[in-house]
Amino acid sequence: MVCDGQEKIFTSWLLRSQVDSCIDKWKATRIGKDTFTRHEQREGPRKRNDTHVPVRPEGFRPANITAGQRKPCNLKGPWYNEVGSEVIFADKDNLGTFTGEYRTAVEREKESSGTSHSLVYGNSSPGDSPDSTFAMMVVWQGGASVTGWVGQCHICGENEAEILDTTWLLKTQVQKCDDLWKSTVFYENSFTRSEQEVKMIKLDKEL
Repeated sequence: MVCDGQEKIFTSWLLRSQVDSCIDKWKATRIGKDTFTRHEQREGPRKRNDTHVPVRPEGFRPANITAGQRKPCNLKGPWYNEVGSEVIFADKDNLGTFTGEYRTAVEREKESSGTSHSLVYGNSSPGDSPDSTFAMMVVWQGGASVTGWVGQCHICGENEAEILDTTWLLKTQVQKCDDLWKSTVFYENSFTRSEQEVKMIKLDKEL
């Protein structure tokens, strides 16, 4: 947006940190905001671009994780949340990038998410590493709004079911700088392998 004669990018962000148990999920997510401008607002050291793409060495585990403490999760395939939406993840590449489809069952306004399913773009653990923390994004109706999710795959309960605990931000276009206060929605969803709430979802008419 252009506010007070300056180009500004107003963002909201979520940071998802890996936790070791289902009980610790409450402390896994932080939320904040950043405003980016064309000029430096504060000088300081930054991480520079590097042509080297870091790859975790074979057998890598974070320092506080011991072998066998966390069972592996696999994001691939269909998942369902408590409001009836479905997300389907495809295979990830060696860098952890994946794509998929999001079939929403809810909208703020009729047709605000488009008329069919939406594409998902995301990142998780690289290569064959088990999936834990991940992020994904959906752009709705050609950029009218965008939703970003961050989450972690847990295996919880007596039946050791896979659960994706996610927190998301929905950013909607506004036309005036004074309306920024109403541009962002924040909430949480849990996705499971089985349907929790059966609703009419948006499918591609050709599928």
